[in-house]
Parts: sequence; structure tokens; C-alpha cells
Amino acid sequence: MKKTAVSLLALLAAGPLPLQAQDIALDEILVSPSLVATETSRTGATVDVVTAEDMQATGEISVSDLLARLPGVSYTRNGGLGATTTLRIRGLGSAYQAVRIDGIDVADASGTKSEFDFGSLTAGGIDRIEVLRGSQSAIYGSEAVAGVIDIATYRPRDPGVSGQLSLEGGSNRTFTGGLSTGLLTERGELAFSVARTVSDGISQAASGTERDGFDTTFYALSGAYDLTEDLRIGAAFIARDSDLDIDGPGAGGIVDTDDRALSRLRGGRIFADFTLGQVQSVLAYSAADTRREYPGGYIEVYEGERRAFSYLGTVEVGLASLSFGAERTKESFSSDTDEGDLTTDSVFGEARLALSPDLDLSLAARRDDPSDFDGKTTGRVALAWRLADDLILRGVAGTGFRAPSLYERFGPEGSDRLGPESSRSYELGLEKRFGSGATVQATLFKTDVTDRIVYLDGADFCASPWGCYDQLDGETHSQGIELSARAPLGSDWELFGSYTYTDASDEANGTETRAVRVPRHDLVLGLEGQIADRTRGILTVQHIADVMDTTGYLQPDAPLDDWTVVNATVSYDLNDRAEAYVRVENLFDEEYQTVRGYAQPGRSIFAGLRARF
Repeated sequence: MKKTAVSLLALLAAGPLPLQAQDIALDEILVSPSLVATETSRTGATVDVVTAEDMQATGEISVSDLLARLPGVSYTRNGGLGATTTLRIRGLGSAYQAVRIDGIDVADASGTKSEFDFGSLTAGGIDRIEVLRGSQSAIYGSEAVAGVIDIATYRPRDPGVSGQLSLEGGSNRTFTGGLSTGLLTERGELAFSVARTVSDGISQAASGTERDGFDTTFYALSGAYDLTEDLRIGAAFIARDSDLDIDGPGAGGIVDTDDRALSRLRGGRIFADFTLGQVQSVLAYSAADTRREYPGGYIEVYEGERRAFSYLGTVEVGLASLSFGAERTKESFSSDTDEGDLTTDSVFGEARLALSPDLDLSLAARRDDPSDFDGKTTGRVALAWRLADDLILRGVAGTGFRAPSLYERFGPEGSDRLGPESSRSYELGLEKRFGSGATVQATLFKTDVTDRIVYLDGADFCASPWGCYDQLDGETHSQGIELSARAPLGSDWELFGSYTYTDASDEANGTETRAVRVPRHDLVLGLEGQIADRTRGILTVQHIADVMDTTGYLQPDAPLDDWTVVNATVSYDLNDRAEAYVRVENLFDEEYQTVRGYAQPGRSIFAGLRARF
């Protein structure tokens, strides 16, 4: 996976552009969800880039499996492929992340927390993923406390009509297929993708025997066109439909059940990018609708909606670049029994200053004013100091917040006295590049969250007789170090790896405990290269150690077993446009759990074909 450092800013900034999947050089302009395109050596924040080539090299189906090999990123999953998945960045869960697909905020507005479930997101139709760590609420607003995950779907790279096709089958009767095609001209582009995955699955319950199946279909359509030299318009549309068999709590723990979960996502975005005088402007409107169904459940249907209208302007003033904008977001949720809505008005700005030829400073601030509770002002300072041509020192300090979800406020256990959680985030990083092509990067990080919202059993200040959501008097702390390196071994092979140490804890009412499901040690090692003239291979080893998890209602937390998983992929070029491959996941058939009582797949073998046209 290619690694660089760049300041990811508001996705309001740019319409869809062709994204080139290639090695990142220090002086390269990275096309990313930023207010402006920025040289990677001139920004302070750290971002990992997963390209289409990275995804093809490993061949893995699940996006969460891909991202979990990045420094600072881990996940927990309630079973096998498709099961509910919580992604964690620096020890903080999905509720503390802003997630965009083609510029569309895809967090579920009807969820218990406003978050995106990575469980049913497969790699089909995806061209590029960028993962930014640290508080970014000064750019993105609520949820961007741990970081930002930006996902771009397929875009054509060659003039004319082009595309790619993939077919795969393997263990647990898992079949995946995808088609992406597009048209690229001098003035515009058009792209379409469809991907489908079906699997008989494994039993989600570690003690179970029945298989829990999964199927999902993903569509993406995007386009952009230059009407004039000063006006570009574009649009994007995404859709996902999933059906999952689920297990759940029963006598003695997690047991087989006949329950199902159906989910639907629809999203769209339109934009106009234009120049008036010295100001480059972007107007955008986006929408996202989610629906979750649990046939036979206590509450069977949850629906969420989000609508956002935004303006962003950018002007160059001497050695400074100034950006400013505003956004209005309307969110609503409904279920069989409850409903609620919220409107948030926001203003934001950023100044990027070249203090010297080797020193760049970014100052960002944002004000979010919700309609029903107090607003929040956040800020971020990012510094990049090029100590030498091959050595960069980076530092970032930022504040963030997470607004209470609509469910936490209007659901059956909701409380209207909730306000936003607050965060402070700091990081200091050093990146060194060597003449041989090797790179080494180290980043120290610390994040503190206050006024954390939790569910309190037995609380009686809301309509529920069982408990209510409330804010704790205490802090959540997460601190540690991220290390990563990549080095060539001769001309045909490359060794890569990363290690993350995370010390995460929750403090409440004077008592501090280890945060659950956060690995204290996360080690990844890999080897990639040319086996023969037309044959390539990649081997990855991941070791997770020292994880605490819950054990039951009112019972003390206890450690999960450490685990090590080895994956291998070998691909063979049939010609210059087609390849065949074989992939083995969990090569040594390790038995492990990321959530107590839920199984993970054993050794799994897959074979497939990929072609470009």
C-alpha cells in the first residue's frame, strides 16, 4: 500500500476528477478531498493511500480487511464476510470517523450512532481509498474525531472507452463479480461500475453450526464535463443493497438464530466548479438515504436521510492560499416507533501559508450550529518542515466533536439533554526517504475525548423503563505510536511492514478502565515481488495482541486470545490485459475472534480472473 502524508480537507472542495493510482513522490500533487491540491511534502497530516493496484495485489474482497493493515487502523467483526464491522482509527470506533464515497457522506443517520458499517462494503468498483488520522472537525464537522476515510469509485484513465472485468469463486461458496467501464475525453468523463458478492458464509456464532449467508450488490455512476474553460459540472450516484443472516445473544452467549438484516444505501451528489475573477468556487448538493430492516425484530425498520448544500471558495493572495465556505445539512431518522430531525448550519475557512521555502503552515477553523443544541467551534493547526530533501517533520494539533446521533436524542432511550462530545488531538511525525527507494515513518499520537455519550442501564430520566443515553463525567484517552517502513530487496522484491502501539482507556466517574476491542499491539509484515517472468506474489502476516473485550452483563472485561493470520496471493499474467490469480486467506487456519463469541473464517481459498479493455 502506498503511503504519503497530506492534509485532507473538506470534500466540499472538488468535483470528481480522474485519480491516478501510482507511486507517491515527495513533490507530487495528490488529488484528494482537499480544499486545494497540495504537494505531499507541504502538508502536516498523515494519510495512507490504498490504490487500485494495491487492491488487486492482495485481491481481498472486504474493504475492512484491506484497511486493517494500515498503521493505526483495526477492526472488529461479528462473524465472517458481510457481518457488522466497526473500523477503529487510533483506538476510536466508527462513530468518530467521517466517511465519504465519491464526496457523499454515507454515515447512517438512523443508526444508534451516526456511523458507517464497513461490513457489507466490498472492494468491487472502488478505485482509491484515503485514510486520514487525527481530529479533522475543523474541516468536516461532526464525527471527524479519529479521522476521515475517503473512497473514490472507478474512473477511466485512458482516452476513449476503457474498463475492467473480474470474476472470482472460492471457499464457503463465495462468488464475486464486477464490471467497471468509462469514457474519457478532453472535456469530460463518464464512469459506471457494478459489483456483486454472494456467499454461504460461516456460522457467525463461534458455537454455532448453521451457515450465515451474505449477498450484496453495489452500483456507482459518475460523470463530469467542462462546459467552458471556467465552468465544470458533474454528478455521482451510488447504490448498495445487502442481505445478511445474523446470529445473536442467547443462553450461554452468542448462538445460532434465524434472524436477517437487510440494508439499503442510496446516495448522490451534483456540483458546479467555476471561476469568477480571482475566486475559484464550488457549489455542491448531496443526498444520502439509508434503510435497515430486521424482519421479526422488536423494531423492524430504521430509515435515515441526509441532505447537504455547500459553497466553497478559494483565492490566492501572495504566498498564501485562502479558502472559505458554508454548508447547511438536514438529517432525519424514523423507525417503527420514533422519529426526529436536525438542521446544522456551518461556516469554515482555511489559510495555507508558505512561511519559508521549507516550512508550510495550515490554519483551519469551523463553526457548526445545530438547530436543537449548542454549537461547536473547532480548529486545526498543521505544520510541515522539510529539514532536508529526504526528511520531513510534521506536526498537527486539532480539536473535534461528535454531535449526539438522532437515535441518541429521539430514539426509545433518547435524551434531549445531550450535547456534543469534544476532543483534542495531537500528533508529531517524521518521514525519511533513502536513495535506495526505502522509506521509514514514525508518528506519535494522542487523542482525548470528553463528555462521552453512553447508554446507562436503569436510568429513568427518559421515556424508556430500561435505561437512557447520557453523558459521562470523564474522558476517553488514546495514545501511542505508529511505525511503518518499505524497502526494496533487489530489483524485483519489496519488504514492507507497520507496527502500532495503542494505549486506550475510558474514564468515568473517577474510574479508569482499558478500552475494549482495541489492540495494544498490531504488527503487519509483508513481502511482494516478481516470482517469475509473468508471475507475481504477495505474502502478508498480521499479529494482534493484548485485546480486552466484554464478557457479559455486569461482568468484568477479560482478554481475547492473541492471533496471527497469514495471507498469500499469486497472480499470473495471461497477456498484457488479463491475469489469473489464486489467494489463500488465513493460510494456517488460525482460530480467532475479534468480538467475543463471534467466529472468523478459517483457511479460505479463492481463484479468479481479471481483465482490462
